[in-house]
Amino acid sequence: MDYQKIQQSLLGKSKLNIYKDFKKMVEKYQLIVEKDVVAVEISADKNSLVLLSCLYEFCKENNHAFELKYFLVKNAEGISKQVQDIINTFEIKEYVVLDQENEDMVYVTMQEQGCTKIALPNNYNDIINSTFMTLMQRKEAAQIQPKRSSNHVTQLQFIRPLCIIEDASMIKWLKSIDVEVIEELTLLSRLAFVEEDVVYAQKGQNAKYEFSIYERV
Repeated sequence: MDYQKIQQSLLGKSKLNIYKDFKKMVEKYQLIVEKDVVAVEISADKNSLVLLSCLYEFCKENNHAFELKYFLVKNAEGISKQVQDIINTFEIKEYVVLDQENEDMVYVTMQEQGCTKIALPNNYNDIINSTFMTLMQRKEAAQIQPKRSSNHVTQLQFIRPLCIIEDASMIKWLKSIDVEVIEELTLLSRLAFVEEDVVYAQKGQNAKYEFSIYERV
């Protein structure tokens, strides 16, 4: 994985406009402001990788007016090769390893690290799916916002900078720069379900969101 290649493609005159749409949402809804400390997950999952790439570039573009705090979950074998490649590619010097996947510990750890916001990797299709999941499970359609306060910790806000970017665009972009497209239900993806009070189906590393029939509306 080559950061220069990622950067050139992300900032180039691509018809996909992934970074342009990312910035549009950040600026329109003030998702990130000066002196924010934003938690982002290091994962080989395609959503997480696109989010990390955009946040990393946006931080550089704004002369590090806000800070990124990196988190990852290691499996039984340790840190995967794909995740280690991401760490090396973006020259991430410091990150917090979460040994357990207890959601309460995630909140506690991110507060201890001084985070003000948690960047969730939900893209447009995920939000459509989650909306239908709340309708099916709670008999009401959730209003899933680009920015909202946590239901569990008042000092934290959740942001979704990828919320208007379609799944197909992300896959097309990653393939165009020869990056393997990996689908995972990551720690922060699960946290998004917890915050919306819906139950997700998890089947190992290849877990999929439910109700995928509604991916395009």
